[in-house]
Amino acid sequence: MLHLKKLREARKLTQTEVAHDINISRATYNNYELDKRQADYETLLKLAEYFDTTVDYLISDKLGESKRFPFPFPNEEQLYTSLSELSEQEIKSLKVFVDFLYYRRTLE
Repeated sequence: MLHLKKLREARKLTQTEVAHDINISRATYNNYELDKRQADYETLLKLAEYFDTTVDYLISDKLGESKRFPFPFPNEEQLYTSLSELSEQEIKSLKVFVDFLYYRRTLE
């Protein structure tokens, strides 16, 4: 995750402090920061919340642009109708989940 170091340094934090605060080892956090290891969904959520950002930003490419994919639904009207019935919090949760699914897909 290429943005972790920038986020951490902007807050003048050490890797040890961040790792402790989100309950992982410093070595594991270091591997995330060096992009040697990929965080699981739960850890991505913790990191996004900790740094007050989005999972999308954490997993974005070097240019800061997320690697998105289109929703291939056969009936887009039905999809939009269903989405319009969700609360704001449910939509945020759905976005985080979709970002994670795409992120996992790019690792395969």
